[in-house]
Amino acid sequence: MALRVKIPVPLQQFTHGQKEVELKGGTVSDTLKELVSKFPGMKKHIFDAQDRLSGFMNIYVNKEDTRYLPQERILKDTDEVLIIHAVSGG
Repeated sequence: MALRVKIPVPLQQFTHGQKEVELKGGTVSDTLKELVSKFPGMKKHIFDAQDRLSGFMNIYVNKEDTRYLPQERILKDTDEVLIIHAVSGG
């Protein structure tokens, strides 16, 4: 069994149209690194130039915002990771 990561529509072009991908997981950070390793086109959208999470991405684990979760928390196979591409404008 693998960890499920839901991909937002704007990034599905990098996952060959897949709405959800399965990854090995580990921590949230490990999961995101694995994601961009498997789908390199996503890197510039997920991480900034300093390899920090982009300010335009919100990551949730089981509907909890990861900004409020311990970053070293080990994810379980039953956890669901959701990437939300922030929208801005006026």
